[in-house]
Amino acid sequence: MSLKISDEQLLQLIEASLFASEKPLTKAELLDSVLVDLKVSRTRLDKTIKQLQSDYSGRGVQLVETASGWRFQTRPELSS
Repeated sequence: MSLKISDEQLLQLIEASLFASEKPLTKAELLDSVLVDLKVSRTRLDKTIKQLQSDYSGRGVQLVETASGWRFQTRPELSS
């Protein structure tokens, strides 16, 4: 049985998962791990990741997609 999750809870869960992970996470990894028992479509996941990117757009860290998945990283202009 799949559980439902609100948009705010989903945003918080993905944010926390990406911060806590030692490596970048792909969308498939998110869906197969922390989201496995929840009713989350790939479309909803995409929307949530875009929202996180927007939320962090003016901050010192940003959410970026790398070849190995999504991760938070320091903005390039602040890395020194």
